[in-house]
Amino acid sequence: MKLLILAGVHGDEPAAVEAARRLARLFRDSEEVEVVPEANPEACFAGTRLSPSDGKDLNRCFPGNEEGTSTERLAFRLFQKVLCARAVVDLHTPSMGRAYLPHARLRVDSPKLRELCSHAGMDYATLEVPEQGMLQVEASQRGIPVLTLEAGEGGKAGEEAVNALVEATLGVARSLGVAEGDAARREVRFVKRERILSDASGKLKMKVALGDKVRLGTIVAKVGKTRIKSHVNGTVLGVSSQEYVEENEFVASIGVEVQHGL
Repeated sequence: MKLLILAGVHGDEPAAVEAARRLARLFRDSEEVEVVPEANPEACFAGTRLSPSDGKDLNRCFPGNEEGTSTERLAFRLFQKVLCARAVVDLHTPSMGRAYLPHARLRVDSPKLRELCSHAGMDYATLEVPEQGMLQVEASQRGIPVLTLEAGEGGKAGEEAVNALVEATLGVARSLGVAEGDAARREVRFVKRERILSDASGKLKMKVALGDKVRLGTIVAKVGKTRIKSHVNGTVLGVSSQEYVEENEFVASIGVEVQHGL
């Protein structure tokens, strides 16, 4: 198998699941591509991030345990598929109450993943801290590149987000020779995310939008009468979609461009 496409690792990410379903239809006759739209069926059925049966996050359970809890056993079975693939695309959307600009996430910085990023065609890739049990981290240790793609708003299957995930995945598929069309490449800006948290509790009014450029001191939101300012220069990658936030709750994330890896 040249390409494995996963979605629904978290059950509250409907845009990712819908994108995978569309990709499954496109690749239904392919012997080189496998698509798993609902990688965690019980979480997708319940519409929850965690598995209801044991309260575990599937993306913290890899490579899994054949004798473990239900989620650990599921992780084990999925990881066997991963080990048979040349590359994996793992589709995600944000948690409830957040919206993201389409981007890739790298918790492992490697030439192969950077190459896949360029073929996915998203403008940004975030360099994240690796965590044990995450699919991308565990698979990379076995030589399998896993490209994580994020887009959309939590809990919604917006058409723009679905299309962004489908097109990015098709770009990767073309680079592997399993989809028709030229394997185009695009320059990607590698950034680290800086979270902006609320200084107060109250009604939230965003003052910036996804993709906006901000500078140190830019007002990104108002919470009640309190102005929430950026502490960095960069691009708005994520915003809160909530009407009300508590003190120290997420308001926005800013991508700060970096020249080197993790």
